[in-house]
Amino acid sequence: MICYCLEQGITDIYLNSDYEFNEVERATSLSQAASTHNISVHTFSDKCMLAPGTVLNKQGGYFKVFTPFRKAWQNQFSYAEVKKPKVSAEVFVPQEGSVSLDDVFDYPRQDSSQCWYRLRTSWHD
Repeated sequence: MICYCLEQGITDIYLNSDYEFNEVERATSLSQAASTHNISVHTFSDKCMLAPGTVLNKQGGYFKVFTPFRKAWQNQFSYAEVKKPKVSAEVFVPQEGSVSLDDVFDYPRQDSSQCWYRLRTSWHD
């Protein structure tokens, strides 16, 4: 891969993180080889919300019970504060029957019957 990058003038490699043993070894050796040739390796986590081993108990170990794990996992995220929107102006809601459809759909009307007639007759030619 490094030879290909050098031939093509590639300066950055982007890849998704794998957490299995052999895949971690592969990514580590690729990063080491790339760094000797000034090629940057960028990894992204695509399989997990949080990488394995990042949610630990207070002693720095793994959880043995799910509920404390879930709470610690949820605390890793920040929640945006949602504020109630302010109404800037009163909204006009018409009373039933006070507005006609002609008022709502007030657009120029034209007779299209001749267009349809020409279209239908042109299909038979």
